[in-house]
Amino acid sequence: MLFQYRAARNVVVPTLTATALHSADNPPVFDPVNSTCWTAGIPETFRKRPEAIRSLHPTHSVAAIGPDAKELTSDHTFSVSPCDEKSPFGKLAQLENGYVLLVGVGYDSVTTFHHVEELAAADYHMQKGFTKATLLIDGENIERHYMLHQCGTPSDFSIMQPLFIERGVQKMMRIVDSEVRLLHAPSIRQITLECLRSDSLILCND
Repeated sequence: MLFQYRAARNVVVPTLTATALHSADNPPVFDPVNSTCWTAGIPETFRKRPEAIRSLHPTHSVAAIGPDAKELTSDHTFSVSPCDEKSPFGKLAQLENGYVLLVGVGYDSVTTFHHVEELAAADYHMQKGFTKATLLIDGENIERHYMLHQCGTPSDFSIMQPLFIERGVQKMMRIVDSEVRLLHAPSIRQITLECLRSDSLILCND
């Protein structure tokens, strides 16, 4: 997944390192320079570019390039939960000209849905309590307390696609063999939040 910030003045990619093994008994250790992401080759290559700025979050970092990259990433280390309003995901979803771009991947790659789950305080979404994570920054170990995602919860974010198409949130095209979707981030937030408040398990598989 790629997403755009302020009408492509900035480009941001998810460089996630969260795993189902992370817990209070197995806290994450994050090095923004050396911790590889599992979000595939494009984000991993992107974050290594000299002009890229990686947000300092132990499980849900992003890498950003553009004139507002520092602003977008600067508060993430203080996010209590990975995708809260201080996070890049939360900031994107509050910008009228913020978009999520999916190239050859489906709705399961839209981390903005996790932002909405956090806004809605979905019971299934977070581990209970806080975990002391370690950030390795400029040779110094910094410990902070974070809430962690409950990885592995069955979900089906694609259930939102018909409604998004109906309301004009999504545009689609093909590039060679890849299906491309462009989604308006503030609309993802607004519509999904409305749905979660009506049905708290709408994004979960039965």
